[in-house]
Amino acid sequence: MWRLRTAPELARLDARARVQRRAERRADRPTDRVRLARSAEWHEHRAQALAMPRSALVATCGKRWRKVACGCGTTEVPVGCDQTQLCEACRKQHWRRWRKRITRSFDAHLTAARRDWSRHRRGMLPGVYMITFTMPHSGDIARDRRVMGEAWRSLTKAAHAGRWWSTYALAWEVTPGTAGDGHVHMHVAVISCWVPYRELRDAWERVMPGANKRSSVDVQAPRRSSKPAQSAADYLSKYVTKGVDPAVFTAQKAGELLVAFRGLRKVSTSRYFWRPIRDREVRCTTCGERCVALGAPPGLASVAPGVQLYPRGWWAVGRRRDEQCLLLDDSA
Repeated sequence: MWRLRTAPELARLDARARVQRRAERRADRPTDRVRLARSAEWHEHRAQALAMPRSALVATCGKRWRKVACGCGTTEVPVGCDQTQLCEACRKQHWRRWRKRITRSFDAHLTAARRDWSRHRRGMLPGVYMITFTMPHSGDIARDRRVMGEAWRSLTKAAHAGRWWSTYALAWEVTPGTAGDGHVHMHVAVISCWVPYRELRDAWERVMPGANKRSSVDVQAPRRSSKPAQSAADYLSKYVTKGVDPAVFTAQKAGELLVAFRGLRKVSTSRYFWRPIRDREVRCTTCGERCVALGAPPGLASVAPGVQLYPRGWWAVGRRRDEQCLLLDDSA
């Protein structure tokens, strides 16, 4: 399923690499040849990584290292595979990272909102509301993800006009459902004094036709907790790094899920959400100086040399052709 869904992108990268190689041979100036060669090489390497089976990519986790320098000196850190939906090690690491980032940002914005509220004391004390949005499912995860994203952008305009909230963070979740066709959900944490449930539900039904009035929107009021920002981070981070369980997902739906969320943001936020922690994220916790990466890590070819770029627009591992990709190439 991964190769079937990524075949058009692979063909595009292959065609672009060929165009750049031909332009490199015709270029007169050395600077143009270097620029075109680097562009062609980037497209070839990007295609090789995309054509690699996800299991082979997960197997490279922790086998590459990169150098990082700060005031403490130079050290080498392992490079993960960034496949949080498949790799347990990357999932735990990303969960801790997202939990820390979301907690710090929400804590800063919630403190500022409550400071402004204390000046006039109108309405309720600002808190963190947890909201879940659902939609009628079509069985196509990529389509449902796109449709729900467009509906959310329309809903934020109504929320801004009604002053329901101004700061939010959004995470996505896909469950197999009773029919196993894949159900897409949105989990949102917002900072607000009050979220009008009926108005919010009516606005969601306008931007999402066919939404069920009883189960399309679920709003949870702020909990009585001394750490509301951490509760919101725990709520969102578990969905950001939620894996694909082979016990509940079929192979086809697991492949559709991976392709549907490839290259998209794991967390969508309001404007300036990350501004309070922008400078803290790039500084060493020991010396306080900025961490600088010294060059790029070794390529995937150093730990997985079996993936090669072949002509004629089809892809394989080693010298064995992939039948599905050959069918796509012949039908085209």
